[in-house]
Amino acid sequence: MRKIVNEKFVFTYKTYCKYFNVSRTTSRRDLDDLVEKKLIKNIKLGKEKNFSMVR
Repeated sequence: MRKIVNEKFVFTYKTYCKYFNVSRTTSRRDLDDLVEKKLIKNIKLGKEKNFSMVR
């Protein structure tokens, strides 16, 4: 996860899917879980949910 954040400051479900080769359902579950644990945060940039590391 740190590697994807270092390469891209902001990422989406779609970029997570491609990077980790998982389904959209898995990416949604994983990222929503990380938001709940406050390891990443959800930010609003356009239509899609975007995520970045909590700093």
